[in-house]
Amino acid sequence: MKFSIQIKILSALFLISILTFGIVSFYSIREMRRMGETAMKYGDQVGMLAVGDAKSGLIRQAKEELQALAEDQAYITGLNLKRIAAQVENLAGFCRFGNDAPPHIPDHVLFTEESSAHPGNAGDFSSFSLAPGVSLKEVQPEIGALARLHNLFKFIQFNDPCIRLIYIGTQKGVIYRYPWAASKRDYDPRTRTWYTGAAAAKGNLFWSQPYWSASRMNELTVTCSKALYGKDKKLLGVIGADVSVKSITRDFISTQTRRGTHSFLINSAGEIIAGGRIHELVTGNWDQSAKMPSLMKDGELEALCRKMLEMKAGTATVTINGVKQIVGYAPVKACSWSIALIQTEAETLKPAFETEAEIHDDKLKAEHFMNEALSMNLKIFMGFSLFMLAIILFIGYMLAKHLSNPIRKLIAGAKKIGAGYLDWKLELKTGDEIEELSDTFNSMAHDLKNYIRNLNDAAREKQRIESDLKAATEIQTSMLPRRFPPFPGRTDVDVYAVMEPAKEVGGDLYDFVFIDENRLFFTVGDVSGKGIPAALFMATAKTLMRGFALNGLSPAQILHSSNNYLADENDTCMFITVFCGILDCRTGVVTYANGGHNPPVVIRRDGNSSFLKMAPGFPLGPFEMAMNEVYVEGQFILEPGDSVFAYTDGVTEAVNPEDELFGEGRMSLALSVAPPVPGTDLKTTVDTVRRIVREHANGTPQSDDITMLLIRYNGKK
Repeated sequence: MKFSIQIKILSALFLISILTFGIVSFYSIREMRRMGETAMKYGDQVGMLAVGDAKSGLIRQAKEELQALAEDQAYITGLNLKRIAAQVENLAGFCRFGNDAPPHIPDHVLFTEESSAHPGNAGDFSSFSLAPGVSLKEVQPEIGALARLHNLFKFIQFNDPCIRLIYIGTQKGVIYRYPWAASKRDYDPRTRTWYTGAAAAKGNLFWSQPYWSASRMNELTVTCSKALYGKDKKLLGVIGADVSVKSITRDFISTQTRRGTHSFLINSAGEIIAGGRIHELVTGNWDQSAKMPSLMKDGELEALCRKMLEMKAGTATVTINGVKQIVGYAPVKACSWSIALIQTEAETLKPAFETEAEIHDDKLKAEHFMNEALSMNLKIFMGFSLFMLAIILFIGYMLAKHLSNPIRKLIAGAKKIGAGYLDWKLELKTGDEIEELSDTFNSMAHDLKNYIRNLNDAAREKQRIESDLKAATEIQTSMLPRRFPPFPGRTDVDVYAVMEPAKEVGGDLYDFVFIDENRLFFTVGDVSGKGIPAALFMATAKTLMRGFALNGLSPAQILHSSNNYLADENDTCMFITVFCGILDCRTGVVTYANGGHNPPVVIRRDGNSSFLKMAPGFPLGPFEMAMNEVYVEGQFILEPGDSVFAYTDGVTEAVNPEDELFGEGRMSLALSVAPPVPGTDLKTTVDTVRRIVREHANGTPQSDDITMLLIRYNGKK
């Protein structure tokens, strides 16, 4: 069955429209859903990465803060301990035992036993008791002498509330205390650790381990004590000051702790002697030794303990009862103790956990919103598709009749043109857009033909220019010394140079040549501008300076003569900055002159470098001038192993994406990375500077030619 073109066009439009909308609908919906899921996935990943980074940052910050707090707390604890130790030292200096004591015991000094009644205000009284078997009559003079310390003890205890009790135990068995405190039955000070430890310390301060006090409600106590000796170096007694473990915990090691942070203090044996509620958890009696919990009995805590006992500050992560803890620790060197601040990892990461929960909630909300948006977009898209399909079918029906034949002709003509027959002409006289389209095709074919011809001409011209530029580059490069080492038969001097143009050809130059057996002429220059004009000006300047140097002129004369030659008929007012010098290889003396160029760097054999201080001079080329106007000669000496580094401003004025210049400071640092000391390859130094300049530029296009010349004077062998 044959169908008319109209039916075919309508059928084709219908099928194409249905197929197009179907495919577009399918892929659009699928891609929207996939993009939504991908966005959610990547959003979740980014959120988790952010949470992970936050956790790492919080843990790192917590460690730094805990260590800093531990160091501060250790410093505070050390100051408190030193203050108490100083009080004991001062008291030891005031203590005297003699026979000049008053004949009776003052009223404010009370004899006490375990059953003695409390006097009311304990701060107004001192007390004493006797060890078993000691007669009061025998020690009464000693007690009278000790009673004179009442006001001093009272003053110190009043001004230092951390000191709970101050006392002296004598070798005769007397214990004298302030403030008043009842004594335990059978109490003998000479057997207590604070007494025996101080006696063994031979006049040095002694800090006891925690023990049960016999004087104050069976309290866990640490004592700072010192032995007292007579003129005959015999032990007379021991003076001590008590500090409760509770006070150490509250007033020494916890003043800087924050919420969720706990502190503890260990001794040199790894035992916890203060911190938390240790004073309540450890129980015992005054006549028993206090068994403090030890960190050395737990594997992971033992490792922490050993680090703390190294008397260094640091951090660690440990697990206690299955809970990860972050620890910062620092030494209390006054007593060889160490303090630690501990905080749970969960407390540290609490903000990150909260953020993670918020991210999860936001993800659920976003998923719900995305599903609703997809459903709404699907409905809109389907309605729009049906509407567009109806419009397409209607338009196709209206245009099918008079479009079919011209379209076939147009297609045939277009195929001809597309096949390369650009002289083919479409002849359609429909009086509508089809005719305009055919005319457009004809015009397009004509324009395309002209474009192809012009494109071929432009390609040939570009190829010619590139060939000329390549030849110019090769010519310019060949004019500069390129063989290194340039003087393989000489050991008294090494030379290396490089010139990197900003365009195909540049305006920088360098040159070096022996003008006789012992004198090396060298120069570095920078022509204003870039490209072929600058290269031609450079070639002229180089030829002039080399010729004048070989004719025996001095550096100042070389610059003066070259300037006057260049200035003659220099209508473009181009100029070149130049630094030139002559090195005498017998003496190391460099005679130089400057024509407005950057100062070179003198590098000594030990790697130290400095910029050469010299007269600025004037660039060559703008106008003629007299010999004695601007070009001044100077000299400096190179010792064997010293070098001179000359360069153009393409090095120091290289910029990075932030328009920051490389500068002379960075260039000096770059030279120090691989200095041209004896035994090294000069190419390594120059390549290192170039690499560092590129790293500074960080992809920024080179705006100026870069030239570097490095000469090392080795001296006569």
